[in-house]
Formats: sequence, C-alpha cells, structure tokens
Amino acid sequence: MMEFNDPGNILDIPAGTSLNFEESSAVEDALSYFVEEASSDRDGIVLSGEDCAKYIGEILKSNGNDVEFEVQATSLGLPSSNERFDIVGIVSGSPAIVEIVSRVSDSDLESIRLKMGALEKLTIGHKVFLGVDVITGGELLAGNISRSLKSLMDESGLGIILTDTTFALVCQNFDQLLLEEMPDLLYLRA
Repeated sequence: MMEFNDPGNILDIPAGTSLNFEESSAVEDALSYFVEEASSDRDGIVLSGEDCAKYIGEILKSNGNDVEFEVQATSLGLPSSNERFDIVGIVSGSPAIVEIVSRVSDSDLESIRLKMGALEKLTIGHKVFLGVDVITGGELLAGNISRSLKSLMDESGLGIILTDTTFALVCQNFDQLLLEEMPDLLYLRA
C-alpha cells in the first residue's frame, strides 16, 4: 500500500490557483493516493448513481451547504413536469445543480447539454455539475468523452464533482480537471 506524504501542504493551495509543473505533479500524486485508497477500500467497485448522489450530498452538507435531492424541474421554473435534478444546493458558495452518473457516456453528456440549454434560456443562475465516482475519473480524460467534456466545461460552464465516500474533488473548469489549476477538495466532516 502506498503511503501519502503531503509535501509542503500542497493540498492547502487555494482552489483556483494556477499550478506550476511541480505543484501539479504533487497534487496529482496526492489525489492518485486518494483514488487508489478508494479503489482498494471498495475492491474496485464503482459507486452506483444513487450512492454517488448520497455521498456528494453528505459531503456538501457536512461542509455547511444546503442540499436537496430529487428536485422537480418545475420548482426551478422549468416547464417540464417530469424532469428532476439529482441534487440542488450550494457548491463552493454558489447555487448549483448536480446531475449524477456512475460512469460518463456520450448520451449522459448530451442530456446534460440539453438541461444546461433549458436552464440558460430561463436565466436560472445555478452552475451545473456532473457528479461521478472518483474511480472512473480517468475515463473523463480519454477520447470523445474528453473532447465533449472540455467543450461543455469551456463553452457552457459545466463543472465536475469526483466523489468517494469521504471526499469530493470539485472542478469548476477543465483546467482544474487536468490539475493545471487547483480544484476544491472537500472532506466529509464529522
């Protein structure tokens, strides 16, 4: 088992700070340790969408944020009576909607794109995040998913929340997902 040593309190760098190569490498090492531990603790089992929502909600709540689950779209002013949002609450101090998937597919990204378009037309001031299991985070940086995700993050402001049972990595933009900029690291607090 790998041992984690935080060189120079690298995880204390404020979210949004541009990282130089050494800092980026150190953050990547630290986060790799957390992901390996998560995978080992769960025997590589990927969290279900329901579990991802539960843990993201618990982590956000334990950090003092208001969170609601399964919110009707009509309560946010959208006309669709059947549409629901997995989580509506506060993320990094701002109103947010978190849509959950356990693994990201092209159809998930298209669904998110459509929801973001509907929200934008109604000028709903919530940032939209895609919440996924941290174990599957590497899949976000490969192939078509990466290109589509980059487009959504750069052009539409999509954020990503990579979660485990005790921590969540909140990426407001693609640079944070690539660790070129420090993401926000939230821990489950007692």
